[in-house]
Amino acid sequence: MSKTLLMIHGMWVGSWCWKNYRQFFQQHGWQVITPDLPYHGLSIRTPDHRLATASIQDYLEFLRKEINQLDEKPVVIGHSLGGLLAQMLAAEDLVEKAVLLTPAAPAGIFTIRPSVLRIFAPIMLMPNFWQEAIPTTYSLAKYAILNRIDNEKQSHDIFDKIGYESGRVLFEVGYWALDTQRTTHINAQDIQCPMLILSADDDHIMPASVVFDIWLKYQHCAEYRCLDNHAHWLIEETGWEKIAQDIQQWLEKN
Repeated sequence: MSKTLLMIHGMWVGSWCWKNYRQFFQQHGWQVITPDLPYHGLSIRTPDHRLATASIQDYLEFLRKEINQLDEKPVVIGHSLGGLLAQMLAAEDLVEKAVLLTPAAPAGIFTIRPSVLRIFAPIMLMPNFWQEAIPTTYSLAKYAILNRIDNEKQSHDIFDKIGYESGRVLFEVGYWALDTQRTTHINAQDIQCPMLILSADDDHIMPASVVFDIWLKYQHCAEYRCLDNHAHWLIEETGWEKIAQDIQQWLEKN
Protein backbone atom coordinates (compact mmCIF):
# COMPACT_ATOMS: atom_id res chain seq x y z
CA MET A 1 0.00 0.00 0.00
CA SER A 2 1.13 3.53 -0.74
CA LYS A 3 2.47 5.39 2.28
CA THR A 4 2.26 8.80 0.62
CA LEU A 5 -0.70 10.91 1.64
CA LEU A 6 -1.72 14.01 -0.31
CA MET A 7 -4.12 16.32 1.53
CA ILE A 8 -6.09 18.86 -0.52
CA HIS A 9 -7.72 21.83 1.21
CA GLY A 10 -10.92 23.59 0.25
CA MET A 11 -12.08 27.08 -0.73
CA TRP A 12 -10.84 30.23 0.97
CA VAL A 13 -8.23 28.42 3.05
CA GLY A 14 -4.76 26.88 2.70
CA SER A 15 -2.59 24.00 3.81
CA TRP A 16 -2.59 25.44 7.35
CA CYS A 17 -5.96 23.78 7.93
CA TRP A 18 -4.30 20.32 7.90
CA LYS A 19 -2.10 20.94 10.95
CA ASN A 20 -3.88 18.36 13.12
CA TYR A 21 -4.25 15.75 10.38
CA ARG A 22 -0.70 16.20 9.14
CA GLN A 23 0.73 15.53 12.60
CA PHE A 24 -1.63 12.59 13.22
CA PHE A 25 -0.85 10.77 9.99
CA GLN A 26 2.87 11.46 10.17
CA GLN A 27 2.83 9.77 13.56
CA HIS A 28 1.24 6.76 11.83
CA GLY A 29 4.08 6.46 9.36
CA TRP A 30 2.74 8.42 6.40
CA GLN A 31 4.70 10.77 4.19
CA VAL A 32 2.26 13.67 4.24
CA ILE A 33 2.11 16.34 1.53
CA THR A 34 -0.09 19.39 2.16
CA PRO A 35 0.34 21.91 -0.67
CA ASP A 36 -1.35 25.28 -0.97
CA LEU A 37 -3.52 25.39 -4.06
CA PRO A 38 -2.45 28.14 -6.51
CA TYR A 39 -2.78 31.64 -5.03
CA HIS A 40 -3.89 30.25 -1.65
CA GLY A 41 -2.34 30.17 1.80
CA LEU A 42 -1.83 32.89 4.38
CA SER A 43 -0.76 35.44 1.77
CA ILE A 44 -4.23 35.18 0.23
CA ARG A 45 -5.33 37.98 2.58
CA THR A 46 -3.97 40.21 -0.16
CA PRO A 47 -5.15 38.18 -3.15
CA ASP A 48 -2.95 37.57 -6.15
CA HIS A 49 -4.55 39.25 -9.16
CA ARG A 50 -4.56 35.87 -10.94
CA LEU A 51 -6.85 34.31 -8.34
CA ALA A 52 -10.02 36.00 -9.60
CA THR A 53 -10.13 34.05 -12.84
CA ALA A 54 -8.27 30.89 -11.78
CA SER A 55 -10.14 27.74 -12.77
CA ILE A 56 -10.57 24.41 -11.09
CA GLN A 57 -8.53 23.15 -14.04
CA ASP A 58 -5.63 25.32 -12.85
CA TYR A 59 -5.87 23.72 -9.41
CA LEU A 60 -6.09 20.28 -10.99
CA GLU A 61 -3.04 20.83 -13.19
CA PHE A 62 -1.07 21.96 -10.16
CA LEU A 63 -2.02 18.77 -8.31
CA ARG A 64 -1.16 16.58 -11.30
CA LYS A 65 2.35 18.04 -11.24
CA GLU A 66 2.61 17.37 -7.51
CA ILE A 67 1.62 13.74 -8.05
CA ASN A 68 3.91 13.27 -11.05
CA GLN A 69 6.89 14.11 -8.83
CA LEU A 70 6.11 11.20 -6.51
CA ASP A 71 7.45 7.66 -6.73
CA GLU A 72 4.01 6.11 -6.20
CA LYS A 73 0.36 6.91 -6.50
CA PRO A 74 -0.68 8.70 -3.34
CA VAL A 75 -3.66 8.22 -1.13
CA VAL A 76 -5.62 11.47 -1.24
CA ILE A 77 -7.69 13.13 1.46
CA GLY A 78 -9.71 16.05 0.17
CA HIS A 79 -11.84 18.42 2.22
CA SER A 80 -14.69 20.45 0.70
CA LEU A 81 -13.49 21.67 -2.74
CA GLY A 82 -10.47 19.44 -2.12
CA GLY A 83 -12.91 16.55 -2.09
CA LEU A 84 -14.10 17.46 -5.57
CA LEU A 85 -10.50 17.75 -6.76
CA ALA A 86 -9.84 14.31 -5.26
CA GLN A 87 -12.73 12.91 -7.31
CA MET A 88 -11.28 14.43 -10.47
CA LEU A 89 -7.82 13.00 -9.76
CA ALA A 90 -9.33 9.58 -9.06
CA ALA A 91 -11.16 9.73 -12.39
CA GLU A 92 -7.75 10.16 -14.05
CA ASP A 93 -6.42 7.09 -12.18
CA LEU A 94 -3.84 9.20 -10.37
CA VAL A 95 -4.59 8.05 -6.82
CA GLU A 96 -4.55 4.73 -5.00
CA LYS A 97 -7.41 5.54 -2.62
CA ALA A 98 -9.45 8.65 -1.86
CA VAL A 99 -11.08 9.97 1.30
CA LEU A 100 -13.63 12.72 0.71
CA LEU A 101 -14.45 14.87 3.74
CA THR A 102 -17.69 16.84 3.30
CA PRO A 103 -16.81 17.11 -0.41
CA ALA A 104 -18.07 19.59 -2.97
CA ALA A 105 -20.28 18.00 -5.59
CA PRO A 106 -19.45 17.37 -9.25
CA ALA A 107 -21.71 18.44 -12.09
CA GLY A 108 -25.06 16.71 -12.21
CA ILE A 109 -25.77 16.71 -8.49
CA PHE A 110 -28.40 19.14 -7.23
CA THR A 111 -26.94 21.01 -4.25
CA ILE A 112 -29.49 23.72 -3.51
CA ARG A 113 -30.74 23.59 0.06
CA PRO A 114 -31.97 26.48 2.26
CA SER A 115 -28.66 26.69 4.14
CA VAL A 116 -26.68 26.61 0.90
CA LEU A 117 -28.77 29.46 -0.53
CA ARG A 118 -28.19 31.50 2.63
CA ILE A 119 -24.43 31.11 2.18
CA PHE A 120 -24.03 31.61 -1.54
CA ALA A 121 -26.88 33.98 -2.50
CA PRO A 122 -24.94 37.12 -1.44
CA ILE A 123 -22.04 36.02 -3.63
CA MET A 124 -24.13 35.02 -6.62
CA LEU A 125 -25.90 38.39 -6.55
CA MET A 126 -22.61 40.27 -6.89
CA PRO A 127 -22.14 41.75 -10.39
CA ASN A 128 -19.65 39.70 -12.41
CA PHE A 129 -18.64 37.65 -9.36
CA TRP A 130 -17.03 35.09 -11.69
CA GLN A 131 -14.36 37.66 -12.54
CA GLU A 132 -13.55 38.64 -8.97
CA ALA A 133 -11.58 37.33 -6.00
CA ILE A 134 -14.30 36.73 -3.41
CA PRO A 135 -13.80 37.30 0.34
CA THR A 136 -16.11 36.23 3.13
CA THR A 137 -17.21 37.72 6.45
CA TYR A 138 -16.88 36.34 9.95
CA SER A 139 -20.64 35.98 10.39
CA LEU A 140 -20.97 34.08 7.14
CA ALA A 141 -17.96 31.86 7.86
CA LYS A 142 -19.34 31.14 11.33
CA TYR A 143 -22.64 29.99 9.87
CA ALA A 144 -21.21 28.19 6.85
CA ILE A 145 -18.27 26.22 8.21
CA LEU A 146 -17.53 27.08 11.85
CA ASN A 147 -20.94 26.41 13.39
CA ARG A 148 -19.55 23.49 15.43
CA ILE A 149 -16.53 25.42 16.71
CA ASP A 150 -17.83 26.39 20.15
CA ASN A 151 -14.79 28.35 21.27
CA GLU A 152 -15.08 31.88 19.94
CA LYS A 153 -11.35 32.50 20.15
CA GLN A 154 -10.73 29.39 18.04
CA SER A 155 -13.35 30.56 15.53
CA HIS A 156 -11.69 33.97 15.21
CA ASP A 157 -8.23 32.39 14.95
CA ILE A 158 -9.44 30.24 12.05
CA PHE A 159 -11.20 33.16 10.37
CA ASP A 160 -8.06 35.29 10.62
CA LYS A 161 -6.38 32.80 8.24
CA ILE A 162 -9.28 32.67 5.78
CA GLY A 163 -8.77 34.66 2.61
CA TYR A 164 -10.26 34.99 -0.87
CA GLU A 165 -11.50 32.47 -3.42
CA SER A 166 -11.71 32.52 -7.19
CA GLY A 167 -15.06 33.72 -8.48
CA ARG A 168 -14.56 31.54 -11.51
CA VAL A 169 -14.19 28.46 -9.32
CA LEU A 170 -17.39 29.40 -7.49
CA PHE A 171 -19.11 29.67 -10.87
CA GLU A 172 -17.78 26.32 -12.07
CA VAL A 173 -19.04 24.57 -8.93
CA GLY A 174 -22.32 26.42 -8.45
CA TYR A 175 -23.35 26.95 -12.08
CA TRP A 176 -22.11 23.74 -13.67
CA ALA A 177 -25.18 23.66 -15.94
CA LEU A 178 -24.01 26.93 -17.54
CA ASP A 179 -20.33 26.03 -17.71
CA THR A 180 -19.56 25.41 -21.37
CA GLN A 181 -16.19 23.91 -20.41
CA ARG A 182 -17.92 21.16 -18.38
CA THR A 183 -15.21 21.64 -15.79
CA THR A 184 -16.67 19.54 -13.00
CA HIS A 185 -18.22 16.76 -15.09
CA ILE A 186 -17.00 13.34 -13.95
CA ASN A 187 -17.82 9.96 -15.43
CA ALA A 188 -18.47 7.82 -12.35
CA GLN A 189 -17.19 4.64 -13.98
CA ASP A 190 -13.81 6.27 -14.53
CA ILE A 191 -13.28 5.95 -10.78
CA GLN A 192 -12.38 2.45 -9.68
CA CYS A 193 -10.20 3.07 -6.63
CA PRO A 194 -11.65 2.60 -3.14
CA MET A 195 -13.22 5.75 -1.71
CA LEU A 196 -14.49 6.73 1.73
CA ILE A 197 -17.03 9.55 1.70
CA LEU A 198 -17.84 11.34 4.97
CA SER A 199 -20.66 13.80 5.56
CA ALA A 200 -21.59 15.67 8.73
CA ASP A 201 -25.10 15.92 10.12
CA ASP A 202 -24.83 19.65 10.93
CA ASP A 203 -23.02 20.77 7.77
CA HIS A 204 -24.59 23.95 6.35
CA ILE A 205 -22.45 24.48 3.27
CA MET A 206 -22.39 20.89 2.02
CA PRO A 207 -25.37 19.22 3.69
CA ALA A 208 -25.33 15.50 4.38
CA SER A 209 -28.15 14.94 1.88
CA VAL A 210 -25.93 16.36 -0.89
CA VAL A 211 -22.95 14.24 0.15
CA PHE A 212 -25.21 11.19 0.19
CA ASP A 213 -26.08 11.93 -3.46
CA ILE A 214 -22.36 12.10 -4.23
CA TRP A 215 -21.99 8.63 -2.71
CA LEU A 216 -24.86 7.35 -4.87
CA LYS A 217 -22.85 8.38 -7.92
CA TYR A 218 -19.86 6.30 -6.78
CA GLN A 219 -21.45 3.53 -4.74
CA HIS A 220 -19.79 0.91 -6.96
CA CYS A 221 -16.47 1.72 -5.27
CA ALA A 222 -17.25 3.93 -2.27
CA GLU A 223 -18.29 3.63 1.36
CA TYR A 224 -20.44 6.34 2.95
CA ARG A 225 -20.64 7.48 6.56
CA CYS A 226 -22.52 10.39 8.13
CA LEU A 227 -20.89 11.79 11.27
CA ASP A 228 -23.12 12.83 14.16
CA ASN A 229 -22.48 16.10 16.00
CA HIS A 230 -20.14 17.43 13.34
CA ALA A 231 -20.26 20.16 10.71
CA HIS A 232 -18.14 21.23 7.76
CA TRP A 233 -14.96 22.08 9.69
CA LEU A 234 -14.66 18.54 11.02
CA ILE A 235 -10.89 18.62 10.58
CA GLU A 236 -10.58 20.82 13.68
CA GLU A 237 -13.84 20.36 15.56
CA THR A 238 -13.98 18.65 18.93
CA GLY A 239 -13.64 14.95 18.19
CA TRP A 240 -11.48 15.33 15.08
CA GLU A 241 -9.08 12.70 16.48
CA LYS A 242 -11.76 10.00 16.30
CA ILE A 243 -12.43 10.86 12.65
CA ALA A 244 -8.73 10.68 11.82
CA GLN A 245 -8.44 7.33 13.62
CA ASP A 246 -11.40 5.94 11.67
CA ILE A 247 -9.83 7.11 8.40
CA GLN A 248 -6.54 5.46 9.35
CA GLN A 249 -8.34 2.18 10.11
CA TRP A 250 -10.24 2.34 6.82
CA LEU A 251 -7.02 2.92 4.90
CA GLU A 252 -5.40 -0.09 6.58
CA LYS A 253 -8.34 -2.36 5.70
CA ASN A 254 -8.80 -1.22 2.11
